[in-house]
Amino acid sequence: MPAILIVDDNASNLDTIESIFAHEDLDLFYASSGLHALDLLETVAIDTVLLDVMMPDMDGVEVCRHIKTNPKWSCIPVIMVTSLNSKEDLAFCLQSGADDFVEKPVNALELRARVRSMLRIKEQYDDLQNLLQTRSDVSNMIIRELRNPLTTMMLASAVLQRTSLSETQQKKVDQIYISGKQAIASIDTQLIMSKIEQGSLTLQCIDLNLITMLQLVVEDFQVVINNYGLELVTKFPQESRFIKIDENLFRQIIENLLTNAINSSNTGQKITICLEYPLAIQARISVIDEGRGLRNEEKNIVLNRLEKSDLLVNIQNTGLGLAFCKLATEAQGGKFWVTDNQPQGSIFTVEI
Repeated sequence: MPAILIVDDNASNLDTIESIFAHEDLDLFYASSGLHALDLLETVAIDTVLLDVMMPDMDGVEVCRHIKTNPKWSCIPVIMVTSLNSKEDLAFCLQSGADDFVEKPVNALELRARVRSMLRIKEQYDDLQNLLQTRSDVSNMIIRELRNPLTTMMLASAVLQRTSLSETQQKKVDQIYISGKQAIASIDTQLIMSKIEQGSLTLQCIDLNLITMLQLVVEDFQVVINNYGLELVTKFPQESRFIKIDENLFRQIIENLLTNAINSSNTGQKITICLEYPLAIQARISVIDEGRGLRNEEKNIVLNRLEKSDLLVNIQNTGLGLAFCKLATEAQGGKFWVTDNQPQGSIFTVEI
């Protein structure tokens, strides 16, 4: 049953609105002040708010702003009930985030029609959210199911790599291993991004030696680097430091940046990984390639996985991987950005 929150400091107004909806199949909740309304929203699932403008302590406009700026409530339609009737006053109510308004004294037929309209909008919003959640759940389930056969394929190819093979056979086995590694990395990226976006990611921060971790990543990528005919250069400081981060998440960031650099590079080009310990931050890691590079408009697009653009038709492995790097870095309180590498290529930087 849809729930309506009526916010008004005048008891007679509450009685009037209650009588209007007496025969409607609705749950009515009442708040005599703005603060009381905000408290109710914390505990009750409300579908539409009828909000009086003129109230002491906190007026309806301020209450509306609180509702619309809170991610938990911003989808709830708000109908302002006001005795103000100038165009400026009504525009002010709408600018505060109100979805509709009715003038006092309220007309029963009009009020019922406007409330039904807002309830339809809220119902459509809820249906869409449920559909998106179902799609996300099914997608994640399928992705998890794909991980097992891919892992088996990688293990089998790793065994074959240690056997006596011809040069052609060895090259094909290496390609299978590389493709499997990239596919599993994409699966892990998708699953972690889903958790970040849903706010369900739990960080497992430990004191980590960054140089050791980066060296292990470089070792794991050496087969891929060799297969693509690239050169991988590392620039690490002599001093080793331990920083507190989520090891698995941070490693995934570096692996995605390396994969992006490899796919952006041509045979014979160089990829560089730099580690620095600047003042005021724990660490700065840059992955530098000499590939095609990105135009300014492309830099914004590749960091948003929901963006689609013809600008990216010639760019491989952008969007999801780089958007993940940005989200995962920010989830650990860091910063992520891209700049140009002169004379050619891109520099992707992570600060923690």
